[in-house]
Amino acid sequence: MKYSPGKVWKLALHIVLGGFMLCYILGVFNTCSDNVSASLNWGDMKNTFITVFSTIVTVGMLIGSMIAGKMMNYYGRRKSMMMTDMLVMISSGITVIPFTPTFAIGRFLSGIAAGIFMVCCTFYTYFCYW
Repeated sequence: MKYSPGKVWKLALHIVLGGFMLCYILGVFNTCSDNVSASLNWGDMKNTFITVFSTIVTVGMLIGSMIAGKMMNYYGRRKSMMMTDMLVMISSGITVIPFTPTFAIGRFLSGIAAGIFMVCCTFYTYFCYW
């Protein structure tokens, strides 16, 4: 079986970056939650908002993992990951708008992207070698 080393490196880099984005989306808010609460003036509701915005990512991951299979069947694995990369960029842009509702929408869309990454990266890794 012949393979191209350049193609293998590109494939491996794409898979690793997808996994990195999944972990980054899950962990980024925990380290900077105090700064975000001060920037968005949450005040006494700080603990409630931190809990809600940490949970909204996992709800988005649930939805993202449910739609990932159909998305991969319709668009293919590579295009699905590219579209998910675009979703991460859009959700990051929405998240930095300094209002609580836009922060919530951005975190939810980031969760959807993380759920799609969770499924796509494993399928992409498994089926590319068979």
